[in-house]
Amino acid sequence: MRWPVIIGMGFGLLASCTDPSPTAKLDGPTAFKLGRQIAEGRSKGKRNPQLLEQEAQYYRRACEANHAAGCTAYGFMRESGLGARIDHSQAMRNYRRGCEKGDSAGCYRLAQAHSRGLLGRPDHDQARAIYLSTCQKKHADSCFELGRLAERGLVAKTDRAQALQYYQQACGLSSAKGCFAQGQLVKRDEKGQKGIDGWHSLFEKACRLKYVPSCIALSSHYEEGQDNNNYLKYLSAACELKSGAACLKAALFYDRSPDKKPKHQQKSLYFHRLACQHGKYTVACQIVAERRQGNQECTNN
Repeated sequence: MRWPVIIGMGFGLLASCTDPSPTAKLDGPTAFKLGRQIAEGRSKGKRNPQLLEQEAQYYRRACEANHAAGCTAYGFMRESGLGARIDHSQAMRNYRRGCEKGDSAGCYRLAQAHSRGLLGRPDHDQARAIYLSTCQKKHADSCFELGRLAERGLVAKTDRAQALQYYQQACGLSSAKGCFAQGQLVKRDEKGQKGIDGWHSLFEKACRLKYVPSCIALSSHYEEGQDNNNYLKYLSAACELKSGAACLKAALFYDRSPDKKPKHQQKSLYFHRLACQHGKYTVACQIVAERRQGNQECTNN
């Protein structure tokens, strides 16, 4: 679950042309949309304390106008301290208000707050009740959390069968974490589970849904089986998802290859560059710099 969801218009246009005065009366959807437009700029690295405060105020005004998602978003700002003073009580009130008005994300945030003990001791029973209601409304992350509670025995004793059921439900709703968790349980069960896809197809689905741990797990499986093509396939998938560690492993594979064809050397350099960019790996950055210098020397000579 991520907040805020990113949509919207140009960031610069918002700041210069479309921003209404602070006292202008706004309906809930308009205020919420303006807040999300600011969030789009923030996601691109344009952090400005004044705009963060403005974003929080738009969500507050959206909530005051009975916009459910606005209440949830304002609750997140109050919990995280983005654009507003941290106030966990206020965050809980806004999550609850968003939930009561029909925003599944608000219910999910409220359940998380109970589970973490945002206002005191964790209350997993209360969290489970909210997750259950929201999962029934096809909220994938809530189904996943129900699976975690069952697997870890945080409400009652550990129940693997129930955990598997909720993970399967989350996976069916395109939760990458749900598919991966379901696959892990299936993989641990030597007998498998009748009527459930094998762990490999579940891991593959999670990887397709851009879940890095699943792509890396698949690459490790093929590394053990010495299947280099699939090993590189899933390492590349994880690397494309900005896993610096996966990029570095792919680069080292080509470095260690006895085949020194120019094509392999080019792939090695490609993955070293990505490892340097995504993971800030010193060794990868050094190799990129050394090869660049070597190419310049060859050109000069």
